[in-house]
Amino acid sequence: MNVLIVDDDKEESLILETHLENSGYKSVVYNLPKEALREIQKQDSTPDILIVDLNMPEVNGIEFVVKMREFGLDIPVILTCTDPDKTLLDKTLDMGLNYILHKPIQKEELLGQIEELKDEFNL
Repeated sequence: MNVLIVDDDKEESLILETHLENSGYKSVVYNLPKEALREIQKQDSTPDILIVDLNMPEVNGIEFVVKMREFGLDIPVILTCTDPDKTLLDKTLDMGLNYILHKPIQKEELLGQIEELKDEFNL
């Protein structure tokens, strides 16, 4: 299974990548959301799951998901954030985002959510 990670925090994205790869998943990391969007448009293969940070410069996580869906990429999404706003969280769930992980991300919680997505979406 391939996981796309988009997070401007290099340390946080490295932690996510390490957790995933140590658990047998393949991952691709982008620290610049605009670069990730450019690459999504060019790629022949589609990731199975997206993990995207809410607070990023230039393009936040919600805007990223909207643009990604405009490109035709409709995959399960895990949103990460540090200090969520209740109204914002309600909006993200209404958009069809599947899960929200609060930072600092715990390995067990991350892997549990991925397992739930695998079951729910037959990945």
